[in-house]
Amino acid sequence: MPAANAFLVLALTATGISSTYIARTAAPNPPAARFFTTDPAWSVHTPGSGTPDWVASAVRAPGLEFVGSLPPVMANAVREVAARHTDSAVWTSVTTLRHRDGQHYNIPEVFVASSEGIVQPIAPSTLPLPLLYQPAIQVLPARIAMGEKWSQLGRSSYAGIEITSYTAESEITKVGNDGCVEVRSRTTLTPTDDGSDLGATPLDDTNTTTYCPGEWSVRTTGGSGDQQTVDAADAVATMADFAAPQANTGSDLAVGTDTLFTRPTPGAASTDPLVMPSANVVLDAEGASQVMSAVVADGPLAFPVWRVPAAAPFIAAPIQAGKFAVLADSAGVVTGVEPATGFVHWQVRLDKTIRKLATEPEGRLVGVLDALGRITVLDVETGTRVAQVQGAANDRGLAMPDGGLVVSGGEGGLRGVRIAASSAADSVTFTTGEALLAGPVVTNGRLVVATDRGEVVASSLAGDELARRYVGFTAVDALTAGDGVVAIAARGRITVLDDALNITGQQGGSADALTVGTSADGKPVVTATAADGTLRVFGRDGQLVWRGHATVQTPTGPSVLKAAAQTVDGVTYVSSATGVERFAGDSR
Repeated sequence: MPAANAFLVLALTATGISSTYIARTAAPNPPAARFFTTDPAWSVHTPGSGTPDWVASAVRAPGLEFVGSLPPVMANAVREVAARHTDSAVWTSVTTLRHRDGQHYNIPEVFVASSEGIVQPIAPSTLPLPLLYQPAIQVLPARIAMGEKWSQLGRSSYAGIEITSYTAESEITKVGNDGCVEVRSRTTLTPTDDGSDLGATPLDDTNTTTYCPGEWSVRTTGGSGDQQTVDAADAVATMADFAAPQANTGSDLAVGTDTLFTRPTPGAASTDPLVMPSANVVLDAEGASQVMSAVVADGPLAFPVWRVPAAAPFIAAPIQAGKFAVLADSAGVVTGVEPATGFVHWQVRLDKTIRKLATEPEGRLVGVLDALGRITVLDVETGTRVAQVQGAANDRGLAMPDGGLVVSGGEGGLRGVRIAASSAADSVTFTTGEALLAGPVVTNGRLVVATDRGEVVASSLAGDELARRYVGFTAVDALTAGDGVVAIAARGRITVLDDALNITGQQGGSADALTVGTSADGKPVVTATAADGTLRVFGRDGQLVWRGHATVQTPTGPSVLKAAAQTVDGVTYVSSATGVERFAGDSR
């Protein structure tokens, strides 16, 4: 690509991993395709000081199969370019980068090689995030000849926001006997007003890049004379422990409050955050830009680890199902994502708004409740549909307390359906007639609901009532359960119970959301979130452990806090008006 030191991941060829993607193009070897390989690539980036700044692992694969898991706008851009060239071959490169500070992020790139040259509908930029370039960047001409010149004009956009306009003037300055091509390019980037607000800066840079058949860029020399080179042996040795994407390690933060990431457009998040300690990320849904971001959980970073854009806002809270994070936007698209890298493993499109996601304890299945009350059960590994259960149109609650039981609830009561393990029909296990104000939620193998009679009721997985407690409410603000703890917010107070529904403590004050998490010593705690930003954490005895306040003030005035805070290992995370905030130890 022109201006490789501004845009390009430097890559070298290694061996040992074969592609599993299927080529779906008419002509797999057009002339320009000689600049690609199906082998994995390794790279080391050196900014000129001699010290590697980052290392990367990339797997390139021919074919259009991966395109289906790209965000719709990106996938359509690739298909459009490929359709215009009947002799084209499509390569996908998924690169996971690791900075020397331990951070990771994921970049997808797609190249379309044809007799007219190599076109890149999706490319990285100076920001370490996927951006969409419009129009596509033609990185090399079809005629590989000394003195061949070409130019590009275009725009780069990020999460629907136009960041820069750019021009690139390129010329082939050398064609070697070994087939390598030397390209000199001058690239000019001009930030838009929005781009400047996001930190984009002007660029006017001339550099020379060497391309070789079967290898992507192997050397780039900048206008100042600094040279970026990659030695294959050193790169492979550096990346020997990086055969697969690893969770980022981040860095420990001091006790207190930190803003982990400040989103570009201040405002309330569209759904609850999801903390995934195994990948060291917090998932944050930005309502304004319709993007799900993964933020490093234990250290502030200027940009997310990865971002997944959507066609509509996220309403259903993301969940962890096995090793995946499962996301659902209000356009009906459900996505299975690798939480450490943002690699999209599958996407399923349903035809209605999605209200809630749930998974069973083993994380092998995920249930998706839509606006019609239908529950679609998906296999977490592949995204394939396992079953569909018809609930009631007014159902709001969903739980999967074991591997085959799907429980939904609403005004019509509680309904449990055992999904078929074979071709036999699904069977209704139980139904109850009491109208529900909240639930079901699950704790220690028990289903807990709040009824319209002002009672909290616990039942077995067979639907048999185990306990009932009158709390006295006509409306419920929030209900949660987990690890032997039940909590309900109603009538301006928070009531904490054990799983036998014995009241262990009560506290005054409203809460718009409740979650069960863990203290620093691994004990269950209840986190209460109020719309005014007040955060409180209670022990299982109902006593206050910690109190703080999330940011709700924006440049245009105060914002209502919609997302439920999460407490993991004694650290509380909240998606506030300005971004993801982390509270550890001290209150504010």
